[in-house]
Amino acid sequence: METSVKFEDLTKEFEDVVAVDHLNLKIEKGEFFALLGPSGCGKTTTLRLIAGLEQPTEGKIFLNNEDVSSYPPKERDVAMVFQDYALYPHMTISENIGYPLKVRGVAKEDRQERIKEAAENLQIGELLDRRPSQLSGGQQQRVSVARALVHEPSVFLFDEPLSNLDARLRIEARTFLRHLQKELGITTIYVTHDQSEALALADRIAIMEAGQARQVDAAQKVYHEPADTFVANFVGSPPMNLLQCRVNMEGETPILETENNTISFTNLENRLQRLKERDELILGIRPEDMDLTLNVDQDEQLTGLVGEIYAVETLGAQVLFSVKIGNSMIRVREMSSEKVSQLAVGDDVSVEINEDRVLYYDAEDKALIN
Repeated sequence: METSVKFEDLTKEFEDVVAVDHLNLKIEKGEFFALLGPSGCGKTTTLRLIAGLEQPTEGKIFLNNEDVSSYPPKERDVAMVFQDYALYPHMTISENIGYPLKVRGVAKEDRQERIKEAAENLQIGELLDRRPSQLSGGQQQRVSVARALVHEPSVFLFDEPLSNLDARLRIEARTFLRHLQKELGITTIYVTHDQSEALALADRIAIMEAGQARQVDAAQKVYHEPADTFVANFVGSPPMNLLQCRVNMEGETPILETENNTISFTNLENRLQRLKERDELILGIRPEDMDLTLNVDQDEQLTGLVGEIYAVETLGAQVLFSVKIGNSMIRVREMSSEKVSQLAVGDDVSVEINEDRVLYYDAEDKALIN
């Protein structure tokens, strides 16, 4: 049965630390939902509150509109996969997978059937007689998922389950988890500090900071329309470039003034009403929405950004340029390796901005200006 999860003013305090601060969220039935944020933002505590491993200081947790805030873990019908997999070293893989069923008093014959089914689904059927120490990290991760899956929970809870795997295995494992979740249709809440994982896996993402959700949206919207500069700085590798600007209305055409550059966009005048003619703005632009050209004659550069290449990083099919503009550093991602031969560290460059992809943030409250 698919299950929705809802928080109403969910709060958890540890002495003088507020780990979760009046969190209000609803996770839909069958949804793959990610809690994303830096260490200490409250995402793992939120997961433990859902599981019943912690009790809320205030607020309520609902599963399918039933208040389970005071229920013990065994009555919540949720299964949690931990970061360290939490396998019992003295048990075989079969015994590890079947342990939740044994605790619930399921008959041995039924246990064996369900253990075998879960192991085959996760392609670890040949490992059932081994012990955890005989398995690779990727195999242990699958055993942990099989143990969660075996008692057919209504909600999956994943606490950074891929962080102990190497880069190649992480990609394989997240593909497997995404496929498994869609195939089973089980509501899944996935905690991670890795934004690439969240973007690849989740239907929706909550970006958390200091126990609160800064933005809750579809993965692509979180990436392309960050709700504030915190989200813009956190999501993306590298993150969005943010430049402090002043709006200059003195001439015939409004321009944006940065530390030592001026920018004039063709659609800026039309957007000023939306920007409410603020004196100060923060301009946001993703590294892939900019382009570099060698600045042969700086005297001809009337508008746009001018800077000096500080570093060049070749990332397979992409090239990442760090450009120093005054006291600021911006990053530009180019898809053409031809740029490597054209541009080098120390070159003066002009930065062309795709104005249709520019976002504006309020200089005071850092929120996106819609």
